[in-house]
Amino acid sequence: ALGCHVAELLMVESARSEVNQAIEALRSHQGGSCSIHENFTKNSKIITCEWYNTPLVDSEGKVTGAISMVQDITARQQAEKALKQAKEELEIRVRQRTLELEQTVARLEQEICFSEASRKAQILVEQQLQESEAQQSQREKQYQQILDSITDMVLVKG
Repeated sequence: ALGCHVAELLMVESARSEVNQAIEALRSHQGGSCSIHENFTKNSKIITCEWYNTPLVDSEGKVTGAISMVQDITARQQAEKALKQAKEELEIRVRQRTLELEQTVARLEQEICFSEASRKAQILVEQQLQESEAQQSQREKQYQQILDSITDMVLVKG
């Protein structure tokens, strides 16, 4: 690692420009920085790291170096990505279930309406049947009275 630039040694190509800017900011004593970059491990595996950098300053205020604390956040990012995906899938399922419930409620409302209409029609038919039976009974009484009158007339003449 001696003699190698940190950006070339640890950083993927897409992060090098930003890292070089952070290094220049540290050299000019513009304070510390925090950044997230993809980095290479010694086995050339790419991981994501969170970097906290601060300049080392001597008693005269001259920057003599820098110190960095680096944390591998690859697993955290993967967990966050999986959580985000699970949330999106859950939201899709909730929308689907909501739609299914709305359709079921609409269908039930139609069935209730149909059931009420059927019940009202049944009551009306029963009322008409009762009226018809009452009329039938009334006609039977009238016919019986006529028959009785005819029978009485036949008996009186006979």
